[in-house]
Amino acid sequence: KQWYQRRVRGYRFLAYPLAREYNIGSIIVENPFYGTRKPSNQVRSGIRHVSDLFTMGSALILEGGYLLDWLESEGYTRLGISGISLGGHNASLTSAVWGRPIATVPCLSWSTAAHTFSEGIISNACMWSVLRDQLSPNKLEEIREVVRLTDAEIQVMLQERYGDVQAPGLSRSQNKHVARLLNIQYLSLLTSSLGSRNGSPDKITTLYMRLLIDEFSNLKNYPVIACPEAAVVVVAKSDLYVTRPEDDDMIDDISEIWPGCEVRVVDGGHISSYLTHNHSFRRAINDAFDKLDSHLDNTVTAN
Repeated sequence: KQWYQRRVRGYRFLAYPLAREYNIGSIIVENPFYGTRKPSNQVRSGIRHVSDLFTMGSALILEGGYLLDWLESEGYTRLGISGISLGGHNASLTSAVWGRPIATVPCLSWSTAAHTFSEGIISNACMWSVLRDQLSPNKLEEIREVVRLTDAEIQVMLQERYGDVQAPGLSRSQNKHVARLLNIQYLSLLTSSLGSRNGSPDKITTLYMRLLIDEFSNLKNYPVIACPEAAVVVVAKSDLYVTRPEDDDMIDDISEIWPGCEVRVVDGGHISSYLTHNHSFRRAINDAFDKLDSHLDNTVTAN
């Protein structure tokens, strides 16, 4: 039922009106760990492990790259990508990794997911006691043993587990950004950072989660999208899920990461905007395609 409702909503409020109002066709992608792709031991959309977030992100980047590559091979030249909330952030990552000019419209997302999972409302759903236990001295030592591996040893581990991590449809330079979602070397930096800080176990656990999520999700860690001018970012004014505190040095303004993009603010919170601002999302998608057309026309004229 949950899967059915998500698919119907995506079709009814986005895909169908986009075709009817703007003559824009859509492919609706189902997230890993959702609907028919949900593990049997998972309850609704509550993923069981932090690592599942990274598996989800890497899978969506690869699948998005496949779909965009296939559409291009079929002769489609005006391509775009969009999503809402977590889907919006994964759309941003996919656009950055794919590396060719497309309309990019992330809705109700921002430049990093770190604050969302460590301090936003959704952080209340995290089992912090379990995560705190995993950061006990014994567990941290296990992590340190892992991060002492050399680059060559890590590559062997990746090949044994995933086979050839080179993804068809993506260049080697693009693949290195996909591979960062599978690489474990970042833990050495995080554990050394934690080791130099004083604080309660709860504070250390939250910090660790925040650094971990930011390493993988911060858009400044990825290539700038190929056409920032064709990006329209839609955010909610009173969003308590995806917060944008101006005094937080870790959270960059997306317009600084993607110079030339447009940021639009809708009146509402995260849930209310999801329910009542689908027309704003559709308009942003259409406007992004118009911006893409201008970019492509100017490119042809310049050549």
